[in-house]
Amino acid sequence: MGGPGDSSGDLAAWEANADRYAATAGGPADTSAARFRSFLHWSLGDLQGRSVLDLGCGTGWLSAEITEQGGRVTGIDGSERLIELARREHAALEFVLADLTAGLPDLGGRRFDRVVAQMVLMDLAEVDALVADIGHRLLPNGRFIFTIPHPAFFDPGNPDGPAVGQRVPGYLQPEVRWVDTFGGHRHYHRPLGWYVDVLARSGMAVVRAFEPSEAPRGETPEEGWTEGGSRAAGFPAVLGVVAIPVTPGLALPVGPRSRVPGAR
Repeated sequence: MGGPGDSSGDLAAWEANADRYAATAGGPADTSAARFRSFLHWSLGDLQGRSVLDLGCGTGWLSAEITEQGGRVTGIDGSERLIELARREHAALEFVLADLTAGLPDLGGRRFDRVVAQMVLMDLAEVDALVADIGHRLLPNGRFIFTIPHPAFFDPGNPDGPAVGQRVPGYLQPEVRWVDTFGGHRHYHRPLGWYVDVLARSGMAVVRAFEPSEAPRGETPEEGWTEGGSRAAGFPAVLGVVAIPVTPGLALPVGPRSRVPGAR
């Protein structure tokens, strides 16, 4: 499996878990997709004729939805098995096998109107090179949209939502954690300021943050919520971010760089 900062170990875990992940990805049981689908489509905007890069595309479910909206999409993933499944399910679309911790593959030097990473960055031991490449590959009016578990409230012991007591094992210190979801994989926790700074170093600035309430789902009216449900409604378990390129030459303030222990 490799060491904490060895991307081959992370890719091996996803390779082993690929079929388990594929069984729910993008479907009715995919709580992550349910939380973010409206945000993703709103943030992507009018996709007619636009070029889109889908990072960590997995089985290609989001790539397919982007194509249905008129986008010209390229999906990238580091798992051979997931790329195989994506090509089988969506044969007309372009999917590329590449380790995203090394940055973006060449792709013929193409630039993109939109780059989206749905629940991907927290699974990568290294994101600096990737985000820098995104900054270079975005067109001037482009958007980088990414979603992650909310760093301030995500609890690896309760990955489906905030615990009643909001037990979070630390926030300010970047670190490697273990998550049992889909058979188990590493989770690279980074605080919000870390993400803002890595974007700034790559010439991008945040223009929107999406923090959906964890209000109980279903038809239960608010007066019927449990105490835990009422508490959870005040906290977001996940985070969506929209970033855009800044004007060339505009200096963005960047904080001191902190690393995830064990990551490269």
